[in-house]
Amino acid sequence: MRSIEERVEQLASQVGRKFVLLNEDETYQGCFYPLQFVYPDKPRFCVDLCNIEQNYIFGLQKLAENGREIAKDELRTGDILAARLKGHLHIGLYWKDEKVIHLFERSTLCITRMKLFDRFETRYYRMEE
Repeated sequence: MRSIEERVEQLASQVGRKFVLLNEDETYQGCFYPLQFVYPDKPRFCVDLCNIEQNYIFGLQKLAENGREIAKDELRTGDILAARLKGHLHIGLYWKDEKVIHLFERSTLCITRMKLFDRFETRYYRMEE
């Protein structure tokens, strides 16, 4: 299997990829695509798209079950940023040099500065291999 760094570099090469709401198996993809691409063996879940608060709590629980929370100053390539954006859980993947790979609904995969996530309540996770 390729290293996390190699998988993140491959993900970065997909900038412009369109947002897809659900995976083929009907589990949620959305902004979780970067996490699912880099960590394909982590579980995927169905969510109730109408219950924002429940999804936020559920998503954080699943991140904690499959990884561990870390401090912002510990971030390294492949770590997860979990932000509360307008009540919703929004996921980004730390790339390098203060840059994050993520995508918004009705948008495409992009690379932005971490400053975007600094404006929101954000937690940081490292996935266990």
